[in-house]
Amino acid sequence: ITLTAPIPSPAKNPGSALRSRLFHRILVAVDDSKQASWALDVAAELSVELSAQLALVHVIRPPVMGSAPEGMYSSPSLEDAMCEEAKSLLQALTKRCPAANPETLLRHGDPADQIIAAADGWNADLIVIGTHGRGTLARLLLGSTAEAVIRRAPCPVLTIALPHAHLYAGHT
Repeated sequence: ITLTAPIPSPAKNPGSALRSRLFHRILVAVDDSKQASWALDVAAELSVELSAQLALVHVIRPPVMGSAPEGMYSSPSLEDAMCEEAKSLLQALTKRCPAANPETLLRHGDPADQIIAAADGWNADLIVIGTHGRGTLARLLLGSTAEAVIRRAPCPVLTIALPHAHLYAGHT
């Protein structure tokens, strides 16, 4: 787990200090990857434990189908199908965390840009995002949505690279 901002230290009563001083609006970036699923698990648990609002954001990257003399274009029917698939994904993910009662946000464009814009527009005070945990060379060659979000986010970012059960392995 990587948290990119300091967490306020609890005073005499750690439980109440965490609930009153920490995060109230948690935004989790989701797609159909296992890393996003792990991030959702953590975000949902945090939102319930902290009595925080939860929003799931999914970003559709516009498809580019072919070229024409005037530039690139995409198929409206493909975009419609992608929107329907995204709505189904958000609906299914929402059902996985009923106790958190999450809102859903569907955005179009560059994933990092849209996650940041959603966090800003929704007034999130924490972003939770899954990461593949690639090394430096892979990030340089492939880029990383999580890294771009971390660098430009308007609030702290919690990255999740392991399944939830592994986060607490060996702790009681």
